[in-house]
Amino acid sequence: MRKKYEIRSDHDVYEDSYEEGELNAVNTYEDKWTVYAEDPMKAIEKYFDTVLNRKIDMATALDDGLIDEDGRTFYYSYAENKYGEEPSEGEKASWKEGKTTLYSNNVSISISELVPVDLHRMQPVNELDNKTNTDSMSKFDKATLEALNKYLFNKHR
Repeated sequence: MRKKYEIRSDHDVYEDSYEEGELNAVNTYEDKWTVYAEDPMKAIEKYFDTVLNRKIDMATALDDGLIDEDGRTFYYSYAENKYGEEPSEGEKASWKEGKTTLYSNNVSISISELVPVDLHRMQPVNELDNKTNTDSMSKFDKATLEALNKYLFNKHR
């Protein structure tokens, strides 16, 4: 079953020298994206493919990247050319010779599963019953709902 995920990413981009490693910071930006996917790994793969135009296999990327101690952020770094694209083999060879500047894009990614909330019950919607049935609500729930509706109606008059 596909679920809805939100991916947030922070990017720090540096000039990268084959001999000296990362040099001057040249850019920093953040991004937020929503995707439907079977699981979090597939969602991150879709993010890389669709937003960053970069193929990534999360099983391999997990070996190259790092997940922080609390398990909530994935850190990954990749090379890009001056256009933000994956460098060609020729660009990589020229970079190794010191003739071309490439950049290191260091990205930190966090992902959250988005779940719909039943505003009558103020709880996540039960996946088996995505409909709210006011007939099965308690008198307290109905009174709360009526008060909320009355408040919202009066507020927007």
